[in-house]
Amino acid sequence: MSYEIRNIVDFDQQLEDAGDQLVVVNFFTNWSVPCMLMSCKFEELSNQFINVKFLRVNVDTQIEISVAQEIRALPTFRLFMNKQRLDDDLGANLAGLIDSLKKHDLSKPKMTTCQIF
Repeated sequence: MSYEIRNIVDFDQQLEDAGDQLVVVNFFTNWSVPCMLMSCKFEELSNQFINVKFLRVNVDTQIEISVAQEIRALPTFRLFMNKQRLDDDLGANLAGLIDSLKKHDLSKPKMTTCQIF
């Protein structure tokens, strides 16, 4: 389930609270057709990538955040970890967003080699 950001303090707090958890932020508007098309896909992804924090920022009501983040295209999906920007996916590119999530989702178990002593 995604969470809609209420203001810039909320945005900063959500990123702070996430720590080393992957965060993906959907910068959207309610009037953009590509944003509407990706909205339900974003929710579906939030149910599949359960260790990732999914946030939504309405750029029409959260102007301060969209200006601070220099959002120039809609939708913009921005990935963060430890409050650091990792990646951007622009437009209604579901495959690109999924690739970015898989690339940065460190919660997946990793294969390791065992050494016998």
